[in-house]
Amino acid sequence: MVGAGWLLVAERVPGNESSGGISSPQAASVPHTGGPMFVAMGRHVAGAVAAWLVFTAEGLLGCLALLGYALATGADAGGPLAGPLLLLIAALLGAVLVPLLFAPAVLLGEAAGRRRGPLARTLAGTTAAMVLAALYAAAVGLATGGSPAGVGLAGVLAALAVVAPVSAYALTVQGGRWAERSLRRRPARFPASAPVHRTGATS
Repeated sequence: MVGAGWLLVAERVPGNESSGGISSPQAASVPHTGGPMFVAMGRHVAGAVAAWLVFTAEGLLGCLALLGYALATGADAGGPLAGPLLLLIAALLGAVLVPLLFAPAVLLGEAAGRRRGPLARTLAGTTAAMVLAALYAAAVGLATGGSPAGVGLAGVLAALAVVAPVSAYALTVQGGRWAERSLRRRPARFPASAPVHRTGATS
């Protein structure tokens, strides 16, 4: 319920209302098939899936880059299961980062940029994700006894790695909101038919 409340707060920013604030009578007559909370949850679920897919794709690119480096330098590629294992790790890590990093960063961006446009909200969410990722990586590095240079490098790489997934999440949410607005405005383009009055005999 706390997450649903955060979604409603993020969706009630000016210009983001998906069910309220309809001024035209044609749009006001459009029936609502679900509550605003479920519509917002659907957008964020789609955004979470998009972020997970992008993060997993980054893991695949990393595996291919490591394989190419091993082939070019003659180093040990790690065996035939090294690539699939790294890809599985990336997929599992992405599933963990969705509730711990991607979703909170996007919600923070929505709340911080509530009076600005979609681009500002996306940039705010991406910045929040980069800061959180750097802090997570630094905490892990310090907990494992890493060197200051290694901890700093891990923080930079972690911050860069979350840019594409969080951007995909935020853009998916914005795209869903835009599509919903377009669907709600479509009936207003067609004039409503005049009511037909039947005249009958009066006694």
